[in-house]
Amino acid sequence: MELLKMVVLIALAVYFVADAVLLLKNRQFTVKRSRTWAILISLLMIGLLLWGWFTGHPVGGEKSYGLDGREYFIMGLIAIATIYTFVDFVRSLMKKDTFQKEATNPDVKCTTWGGFVRRKLTFFLFLITVFIFYVVLKL
Repeated sequence: MELLKMVVLIALAVYFVADAVLLLKNRQFTVKRSRTWAILISLLMIGLLLWGWFTGHPVGGEKSYGLDGREYFIMGLIAIATIYTFVDFVRSLMKKDTFQKEATNPDVKCTTWGGFVRRKLTFFLFLITVFIFYVVLKL
């Protein structure tokens, strides 16, 4: 099970690094973009989790036994946000007209449908990473 966790985290890290490289190549990796921050924060969280597993000092220090209502509420909110971004990602895959509607906006973030889908996937994987990090931190 530990090996599976590490493989998933390494796969997520590889995706985020590849996405960062593509953004750098297109000169879109700037402080103004939320996608840049999603990539950087995800890589930081994945790095902390991997560092904890490699060194034997897990993130969060002492493990608490039992969760209170607030922690369940936070995990529920993260789960709802993750489900929302998943639906948004699937919708961007299924309907090309969502890209066309967003491309007519004055604030164009993606010029191709592939870039549009990759942006939606980045935010979905970012929320998956946040959920994993929070669960590992609290359990």
